[in-house]
Amino acid sequence: MFDRFTVRARKVMGLARRESRRHHHGVIAPEHVLLAIAKEGTGIAAEVMWALAVDPELVVEEVEKRLAPLGGSGNTDVVPLSPRTKEVLERSLEEVRELDRPYVDTEHLLLAILRAGDGVAAQVLRALGMTADAVHDQIQRILAREASETPASGAPKPPCPELAHDRIRWCTDDALDLMQLARRAAQRFQHATVDTEHLLFALAAQPRGSGVALLRHLDVEPARIRDELSMRIGPPVAADSKDPPPFGPQAKRVIALALGEASALGHDTLDTAHVLLGLLVEDDGIAAQALRALGLEAGDLRAAVAERWRARTRPPPTPQRKTPALDAFTTDAAATEPGLPVPPLVGREAVFERVLAVLHRQRHRNVALVGPPGVGKTALVDELARRMAAGDRV
Repeated sequence: MFDRFTVRARKVMGLARRESRRHHHGVIAPEHVLLAIAKEGTGIAAEVMWALAVDPELVVEEVEKRLAPLGGSGNTDVVPLSPRTKEVLERSLEEVRELDRPYVDTEHLLLAILRAGDGVAAQVLRALGMTADAVHDQIQRILAREASETPASGAPKPPCPELAHDRIRWCTDDALDLMQLARRAAQRFQHATVDTEHLLFALAAQPRGSGVALLRHLDVEPARIRDELSMRIGPPVAADSKDPPPFGPQAKRVIALALGEASALGHDTLDTAHVLLGLLVEDDGIAAQALRALGLEAGDLRAAVAERWRARTRPPPTPQRKTPALDAFTTDAAATEPGLPVPPLVGREAVFERVLAVLHRQRHRNVALVGPPGVGKTALVDELARRMAAGDRV
């Protein structure tokens, strides 16, 4: 089953296992999967939550309130899936087919949780105003937007309309995500345009990125920023709309200042750290007021941006590895997905024996697995790895 999952979806299942062990539960339940989706914080599932005005941190809080230790062991190496979780995974495969997608990702797991029953996870989502139909519609809207934004083959993709500069033409993925999160924050607060507070709120909500890393480096936790903004953000001034709001004058000025700061520092790519610097330099907006209230100064922040950028571009030392070729062309599943059970091989025994026969040849021992997605190529490799890890003779 997991051979149809993206790397992010597999990571979520690994995180769900850890959540089950942390709560001393004996199985992986849908609520553990929901906790993992909310804490992982990236991908379309997180976009859907923000688009529906649901903070992933609030989802975590509500699920944690309803979970209690059940007395199970927290030290078992293998935590099985509960029957309801198996149903969620099966439904996620159905959602993939309905949405015409090749692999299961976090958004399909989120939708399957809502459709699969009335457990703790589904109750929390519905209590926060999320329904299966609303999530389904939002997923389709996001997928349609991504398809419309895909450039023609060989054509460079412009970062977004707000980034127009004679020297800086590109931005990082984190900066792109920040622009979208700011729009969704403005929608959440029912504001007609994106303003500086929405940019800062979105930056503090990002699970990763240079901006969040800088804040923590300067001893400012994102939660403190959200608390500071909650006291300053104004009341709703626009009717709820499905269309993303445009950037307002102050937000555009912040982006222009961020571009100028990046250029002055000799950088050719806009990142969230530059946007954070632009928010502080802008000086008049709510974001600048909140940042100054937390003790941040433009000079200190600018120096920290320059230092971190130098450290990031400095070539790291090359470690001596025992298997450099293997490391370059493969992924260590044991390192990236610790504890995630490998599903048993079903219905492919004859093909697997043929793979072993080719590998045991004296010469021409290269195996090529060819076929469309979903036929079981990854399952064959997983089975071979599982047997080798278990010490079986292959």
